[in-house]
Amino acid sequence: GAVAGIVIEEEADKFAYRNGLFVIGQSGQAAKILNDEKFRPRFW
Repeated sequence: GAVAGIVIEEEADKFAYRNGLFVIGQSGQAAKILNDEKFRPRFW
């Protein structure tokens, strides 16, 4: 799963990350996955 947004509420990105969700944010005119190399997605 993932959460995405142009503006991400404070702490929402950390909550998603800790729960194994990809965090997708705006990067210029495109979208970018913001998770770092340590991230491991959760299998549902």
